[in-house]
Amino acid sequence: MERSISIELVVIAGLLWFGYVGGRLARRCKLPEVTGLIILGIIIGPRLLNLITPEILNRLSFVNPLALGLITFGIGERLRISSLREVGFSIIGIAAAQALGAAFLVFVLLYIFGTSLPVAMLLGTIAAATAPITVMAVLREMKAGGRFTNSLLAMVALDNIFSISLFAILLPIASWKLLGQMDFSGAAVESLKAVGGAIFVGFIIGLVLSFMVRRIETSGELLLFVIGHVLLGVAMAELLGFSLLLTTLVVGLVTGSFSTRPDERERIFGAISIVESMVFAIFFVLAGASMHIELLPKVGAVTFLYVVGRSLGKIGGSYGGSYLGRGVISGHSWLLGFGLLPQAGAAIGLAIAARQALGNIGEELLTIILAAVAFFELLGPLTVRFSLARIGEAGLAANEMDKAHHLPKKGFTRILVPTAGPIPAARIKDTIKDLALKLGASVLVIYVQRTRSVQNNKKGEEALAVFKQLEQDGVKIETRTIYSENVPAKIIEVARNEAVDLIVMGATQAGWVKKRMLSSITEKVMLDAPCPVLEVPFERRTG
Repeated sequence: MERSISIELVVIAGLLWFGYVGGRLARRCKLPEVTGLIILGIIIGPRLLNLITPEILNRLSFVNPLALGLITFGIGERLRISSLREVGFSIIGIAAAQALGAAFLVFVLLYIFGTSLPVAMLLGTIAAATAPITVMAVLREMKAGGRFTNSLLAMVALDNIFSISLFAILLPIASWKLLGQMDFSGAAVESLKAVGGAIFVGFIIGLVLSFMVRRIETSGELLLFVIGHVLLGVAMAELLGFSLLLTTLVVGLVTGSFSTRPDERERIFGAISIVESMVFAIFFVLAGASMHIELLPKVGAVTFLYVVGRSLGKIGGSYGGSYLGRGVISGHSWLLGFGLLPQAGAAIGLAIAARQALGNIGEELLTIILAAVAFFELLGPLTVRFSLARIGEAGLAANEMDKAHHLPKKGFTRILVPTAGPIPAARIKDTIKDLALKLGASVLVIYVQRTRSVQNNKKGEEALAVFKQLEQDGVKIETRTIYSENVPAKIIEVARNEAVDLIVMGATQAGWVKKRMLSSITEKVMLDAPCPVLEVPFERRTG
């Protein structure tokens, strides 16, 4: 037993190393990281170098549920009722049109050309799914911002909700049709059980997570708590026969919706980012190693039809749906289809679920999806860039930031002062008073607290009290305590939301480690701040 565990640990360590190398090589070759990891898995898998044997694949099968749980849980960060209000509920019509368009066209093409009805239905359902990680990466790279960008993010989440929910309904029916292990009434009951049970369990776990997270203080505790609840959702789904993907999807959606404050959502979904990269690297390498490349000649035609049907369905469905959502992006809603072509984690997860349920037929289905994912991860980023460039939102966020860096025409009227504690506050208090009085500016002081604790609360209250004394000198002061794991990002977010004209930060005379940490915060704020940043030296010179 001990030797068996040791072998698994060695393999996991090797996969992490391979994942790192594969990711770096993919970026060097200008390939998407997912595509690079899948190709690496094929090379070191049983069909080529056999460094990962079928026995190892079986031993590491526990990675799949965890990775799939994290993938679908993360979708909850990208869809909330409030986000639908921002872009307009008419976006649901466009989302439905393109998702149904892709699913229906893939199904029809495959069925006409000889694919069995159950397999065609499952592949059609998977065709609706979109890769949120790939889309987000392109949006960040192009510094995109605006109504189209927000609509695209909402539609990515809606795509996956539709695909995962419909797949959960159809998989038991497909299993009945292909394997004959139960009658139709039994399959229908299994479908209802898979969907209804997943929604119920996911809702309860998500509700508990969203409320309990407010009482968690440290980032380490939060990581354990979030991962624990995702694993609980996975375990409950596996034990009770519910849809694993739908269960963790509902956990994420409920958590994101009931965590009404942005800093809470940031803490929850940011916590899992620490382990996501590690788990995803192993997951995609193992997915590539599981691919039966000897089946490619047999399923090549089906893969081609899947790619064509999905592409035309997404683009054509968005074009047709644009008449339902004219208020979203006037005259350009059809471009959303180009932004929804990337496909990766969710689609692979659905294919893995099909393989577990359908045996050899599932192996063929997984091979088709992995080949299609490799293609869409190459084509998808290009089409997302095209849609953003055509709509005019590429670089919009950067342009707004650049404009904000110019000095305001009417002078500095609002100053933001992030403080690290009472001692730094006392050192720059007089500087803030002089600036505010000479410029006639109001001052917003924030204490960004990484973790909730009595000590930190006291420290923040003392720091803000120092600045509150300036009200006696005629300075208009507002103070806030804010909770966030990412201090620089939170400072920048407040600066943008509050339309401040100047950020004033104090230098530090702390020890080397703390000084590097605090100066790193200042540097990050200076790089991305939407307005000028003034750093006050430790010793303020007078005279």
